[in-house]
Amino acid sequence: MEKPFKMPLLAENDFLPILTPSFQVAKKAKIMFINYPNNPTSATASLKFFEEVVDFGGKEQNYCHS
Repeated sequence: MEKPFKMPLLAENDFLPILTPSFQVAKKAKIMFINYPNNPTSATASLKFFEEVVDFGGKEQNYCHS
C-alpha cells in the first residue's frame, strides 16, 4: 500500500492544486479527494476547475471525490 500524497495548495495558484500530466503521483493515484470551499484557506473552486479535475482524472484513470 502506497502512502497518501498531499497536493500543495499555494496562494499563487489561489489554493488550487496544479493538475498537470507530469505530476508524478498522478500515475500511481487511484483516487483524489477535492474539498472546496477549503478549510482553513476558505478558497473556492469554480465549475471550470471541477471540469478540469474530471478531465484530469479521466486521463490518468483515477477517481475524484469531492
